[in-house]
Order: sequence, then C-alpha cells, then structure tokens
Amino acid sequence: MFQIYLVSAHGHRRIPEFLAGPDVRITLICCSHNVLKKSDFVDEVIVISDHKRCETFISKFLKNRELIESLDGWILFSGDEEMYQIANSNLSTELKLKLLPVRNANALKILGSKSGMVELANETGIKMPRSLTANSHEELLEHAKTYASAFLVKGSRGSGGTSVKKFETVTSLVNDPIPEEWFPVIIQEFVEGNERSIEALFNNGKLLAWMYADQIVYLRNKIGPTSSRRYRTPPLMDFHDVLIKFGEVTKAHGFGSMAFMYSIKDKQHYLVEADLRTNDWLNFGRIFGINWTEVMRANSPQSEKYPHILSEDGFYIRMWQREMEQALYDHDWRLAYSLLKIKRSDRHPHIYQDVSVNRALKLRLFRLLPLALAKTALALLPKSVERKLRERGIASKIGSQIAGG
Repeated sequence: MFQIYLVSAHGHRRIPEFLAGPDVRITLICCSHNVLKKSDFVDEVIVISDHKRCETFISKFLKNRELIESLDGWILFSGDEEMYQIANSNLSTELKLKLLPVRNANALKILGSKSGMVELANETGIKMPRSLTANSHEELLEHAKTYASAFLVKGSRGSGGTSVKKFETVTSLVNDPIPEEWFPVIIQEFVEGNERSIEALFNNGKLLAWMYADQIVYLRNKIGPTSSRRYRTPPLMDFHDVLIKFGEVTKAHGFGSMAFMYSIKDKQHYLVEADLRTNDWLNFGRIFGINWTEVMRANSPQSEKYPHILSEDGFYIRMWQREMEQALYDHDWRLAYSLLKIKRSDRHPHIYQDVSVNRALKLRLFRLLPLALAKTALALLPKSVERKLRERGIASKIGSQIAGG
C-alpha cells in the first residue's frame, strides 16, 4: 500500500482526488473545519485542532510526538505557514527532515521564507534575478542604491502577493516606505517579461515530472492567486537546468510550485520564487498524461514526465469557482454576472471527480452570496445608519463571516 499523508489545516480542496489511485492510502491531518474531510478520496482523517482559524494547528501537531514518529510514507503540505512553523520549531533536525519536503538541513530555511530562498540561491548559484535580503529600512535603502533599474521589494513571509511592491528608483522607496511588518524583506531586480508557472515533483532531490504554464490570469491585478492558465510546450528549456539544480541543492522531496520570469530582453527564464507545497493546479496533470502518484511510486528520473504532447497553442484552464468566490468577496457584481453567463459545461474542467467536495463548494457559494449582498447593502446605506450598525458590531460581524467563508 502506497501511503500519502496530507498535512493541511484548511488547505486546498482538490488534492486528494489527483493523488488517489489503486493501492494508494491517503491520510488527512487537518483541523475540524477542513472541507477535505468530506472528500471521497480520503481514507483516514486525523483531526488536530478544532479552532475555526486553526492558530493552534501546528503547535498541537508538534506536541503529538507519537503521531509524528508513526508517519511512514510521503508527507505533503498545502500551506507555507505550516512548513515555516515546523522548520523553525524546537523539533530535532532529524524529525524536521522526515516531515518537511527537503532532505538537506541547510534548505530548511527556504520553507515559507522568501529571504531563506534568496540566501540559499546566493550560496549555491541557483539562477535568480539579482536578489538581496534586508532586516531593516536602513539596510534596504543601502541595497537599493546598488540597483541601476527598477526593483521589487517582497516581504519574506506571506503568500498571495500581499507583500510585494515595485519601485522604479531609490527615491520612490524613500517616499513610500514599506510597512515595518514586512521585514525581513528581499529586494530583487525587476525582470521585464512574463511570469511562467511550473508545477514540479521531486524525489530526494531528483526531478521526476513538471508542467509549464504561461498566459496567467490573476484574481487581483498582477499578483496573488491565479484563476486561469495556459499549459503549453515551453519556448525554451533553460529553466530545466534550474529545476535540476534546485532539486540537487535542496534535496527536495515533494511537489514544488515554481515561479519563473521569462525575460523579454534576453529570452531566458529566471526563478523568482519556489514554494514546496501542493496546489490545485496539479490536478490537471491527468489531462496531459501525468499520473502524479504513479510517478512518485516509480521514482525514476530516467522516465521524467512532462506534457510534451502540447502544441504551441497550448491548453487553457479556468477555475470558475475560484473566480466566483473572489467576485463575492470583492462584491464585484459585474464580474459575478459575467461568470454566470458562462456555459455550465465550461465552468469547471471535466476532470473534477470528488462529488462530496463539489457539493461542499457549491454550498460555500450559496453561503457567501447573502453575506456579500448584505455587505453591499450596508455600503449603500446613509453614513449615519452605517455608523450606528458599525457601533453595534453588525457590519464587522458580516465582514468576518465573509472572510471566514
């Protein structure tokens, strides 16, 4: 029996169905509110925390030494924060390397930390745009003076593009200082070009499989979660050497969500971020003939898997549910209406097989709808009425229910 453990407090929703297969056993380690508890493809559920926000999830997990020592199989994570907390805990290095998706102790610092990734890249020569780390505003300004062109400043932690800002000059950074809570930060040369997303699979440092996507559409502006991608045959394969070196340096063991910039100027791929976690996009591997679990079991880089059958035109995938949820969060009724006009047959990829999760996500939309309508109505009320409702805590209660889904 091939055992997979998925450590996911709330986590992503489509992971079990793309990992399932003959003689595969999936154990979910989660909090009590995880929608994946309902999955038709989960064989065992271990509930660690019952708190809705799951602040205590990892601390309770780390205290359960009996559970940690009993885990024997592939251990996957759906969130950066969970890995960061384990990597920076008092757990022994031996147990950290057992749990986490790297087998090199020096690579533990990259988990959930952009500054850790930059430090490792600078130490080992992994090709990234020129990147430095800073622990204070003063250090950041000193680094910024060494950049001749535009640069990005990124908070070391956080996801979804919430802590990223572009600056054209040092003066613009002085006039618009970044928030104190972003530190430590990285300052990275801005590469004029287009982002490429690569989902990869590593086994003890060996690259086993990957998928390449461009024409990426974001939920919010040009950063954060994506709702649409085109998977295609890459125009150039220079990124492949970067993936191989990344695997060798970190001894990566699990899935990687790798972000590259394809430079317009020199026609090269530059690694800008690497998150060693699972994501919803991995589900589409089966469209391209990639059975992730079979590849994990085979453990043979000589038969590396990738969607080589794709043409230059590629294959477009759109996550309708993700877009609709964001429209409701933002009270963007124009977007919601345009999404409803899309034919039902085109709203979701036909590969979604998890009936119980499908049902739970539909219910989630129905729960969000009246709350979003209520918040929109509040915004249309006279200011005096809105102020009274806020004083009574009604407005904040509605907002928190929307945020909690």
